[in-house]
Amino acid sequence: MASDRVIILLFVKSFIGSSIPPKIRSMLIQFARQQALSLYFAITFLLSWTIWFSGAALGYAASLEHFATFLFLGSFAPALAALLVSAWRGGAQEAQTLLKRIVQVRVPFMVYLATWFIFPSVISLGLVVLGFPFKTDAALNIGTLIIAMPINGFLTAFLSPGPLGEEPGWRGFATPQMQHLPEWQANIVLGLIWAFWHLPIAILFPEWRELMPNVDVGLPLWLVLYPISIIALTIMLAKLWKWSGQSIFICILFHGVINTTFHNFDKVSTPYSATVSFILLDVLLWLIVLIFLILDKFVFEAKRLPNNNQKNA
Repeated sequence: MASDRVIILLFVKSFIGSSIPPKIRSMLIQFARQQALSLYFAITFLLSWTIWFSGAALGYAASLEHFATFLFLGSFAPALAALLVSAWRGGAQEAQTLLKRIVQVRVPFMVYLATWFIFPSVISLGLVVLGFPFKTDAALNIGTLIIAMPINGFLTAFLSPGPLGEEPGWRGFATPQMQHLPEWQANIVLGLIWAFWHLPIAILFPEWRELMPNVDVGLPLWLVLYPISIIALTIMLAKLWKWSGQSIFICILFHGVINTTFHNFDKVSTPYSATVSFILLDVLLWLIVLIFLILDKFVFEAKRLPNNNQKNA
C-alpha cells in the first residue's frame, strides 16, 4: 500500500538519507552489501548487550520484574538490526520485503497445525511419560494448554519479550543469508550465536536459567546444555520458515508457542536433579526435531508447498 511505502521510505531516509555525507553513505552501503551477515550480528549484539548491561548498571537488575523494560527493549535489537542492514544494503524495497514477511499469514493450514500443536503435545506428554509430576491435574493441564494454544501462543508471541523482536532478525534476515551453507551447518552456527546472545540475561538472572521453579543447573553447565536446546529450536524454526514460504509471522507464532509451553513448567515439579531434568528436556526437544525431519521428508517436501512470499506480500 502507498502508506506502507511512505513509512519505509522515511525509515530508509533516516539511516541512509541526506543527513549522512555521500561518501560515508556509499561506504556504508558497500560494506552492508559485502558483509551483511557480520554487520547484522554485530549490531544485534551491540544494541541488546548495551541495553541490558546499562539496565544492570543503573540498578534495575534486582529481579526480572524490575528489569522488564530493559529486557523488552533489548529483545527488539535483532529486528531493528535486520531492518537497518536491509535498508542500508537494498534500500526501501528490501526493507519492505522484510516487513511484509512479518505479516505473511496466508500459509498452508498444515503449517499452522504443526506450529500450534506438535511442540506442546510432545513436551507435555513427554513430561508425563518421564515421571515429572504436575502440581495440578495433569490431563486437565495438558488439555487446556494444547486446546488454548492458538490463542495463548499468539498472545505470548506478540505481547511478551522475545518472539516479535527476535524472529524478524534470526529467521527473517540471518536464515536467508546463511542459505549458502549446508542446512545442518547453518542451523548449528545460528543456534550457537542465538544461544550466546542470551548470555547477559543468564549471568544477571539465575532465575531466568531455571528450567522449573528452583531448578537451576548453574551457569557452567547451562553453557553446555542450553546451546543444545537452542540448536534444536533453530532446526524447528528453520523448517517452519521453509514450509511457510519464508513467513516470519509463522516463526514469531511458533516462538510464542515455545514460550507458552515453557511457562507451563511452573505447574510441574521434578523428581530428578537439575542436570538430569535439563538433559531429559533436551531429549524431548530433539525428539520434536526428529518429528519435524520426518514431516519435512514425507509430508511437506512430498507436497512441494509453494513459496508464498511474493503472492502474499
